[in-house]
Amino acid sequence: MRDYKDLFYQSSGAFGPIGTLMMLVFGAAAAATVGAVYGALTYWIPFVYLNFFGTIGLGLAAGGAVYLGAVFGKVRNTTVSGLGGVVAGLAALWGAWVVWIYVVTADADTGVILLSPASIWRAMGVIGAHGVWSIGRSSSTPVSGTTLYVVWVIEALIVLGVSAFISHVFMVRKPFCERCNSWVNRKNSLPKLSPPEDASTLDGLDDGDISGILTLEGNPMGSMHLQVDLQACRTCDEMHLMSISAVVESRNDKGEKETSTSCLLKNMRLSAADYQALLAFKGAAPASPPVPAPAPTPAAAVDPQSPPGPEA
Repeated sequence: MRDYKDLFYQSSGAFGPIGTLMMLVFGAAAAATVGAVYGALTYWIPFVYLNFFGTIGLGLAAGGAVYLGAVFGKVRNTTVSGLGGVVAGLAALWGAWVVWIYVVTADADTGVILLSPASIWRAMGVIGAHGVWSIGRSSSTPVSGTTLYVVWVIEALIVLGVSAFISHVFMVRKPFCERCNSWVNRKNSLPKLSPPEDASTLDGLDDGDISGILTLEGNPMGSMHLQVDLQACRTCDEMHLMSISAVVESRNDKGEKETSTSCLLKNMRLSAADYQALLAFKGAAPASPPVPAPAPTPAAAVDPQSPPGPEA
């Protein structure tokens, strides 16, 4: 079996100061902007349970912004991108609190804009002691004190955790060609392939042998199929990768189509020849059923009452 490092793509973990700065600036600026919108919406939409999903969305937006910044800055280090997600999450929370405090105080005809974290922290203490919102239409007592502080802490942890997770995971899945200093963006997908009848058909993949894939039939009629995805560098002829997923299609009780995907193999390195062979592969033709041999022709029956033929 070939060594794992030789058989599968692994990120170099490289990053530069300029690229990292680009990632942080872009991620923080975008996250703060989305956070400002979130801060206003959480005040104008007084539904605590709906705001929970908004909190998750804010974390997703912050993490996605860091991912885009890392792509622009060519940051391949997942630890750095994950820390960038934390920074963007803090920027998102800052933007949310700046706008939320302004909206809350604007109702009291003051409209205070606080930008420094220290002043925001002090305002949180004052607001937290009295409370602003309540749970349920029948309740007129606002949530305040320890309960409100716990809610705010959970909100902050969700934003920071989701942002860091998204910015980390997205970078793990994106291959980079070090030779050309560019991301691998050329993508192609093979037609649906039938799963092998014998599991050992694909054992050769452990050694980088793709011949088993080239025996799989195309256009399967069943609910399960294999999806083979190819990636290659647009510039050089050295970076070629293959991923394989098992896809199961079904219908739920309502008759709606559902798809479940399981990754079987991710970013396996290919030679240029194997890449071209897979790129041209459309699925093996189904095996033809055996043709039955024709039935033997029965010998002519002899009528015992017929007269014998003339003697020679």
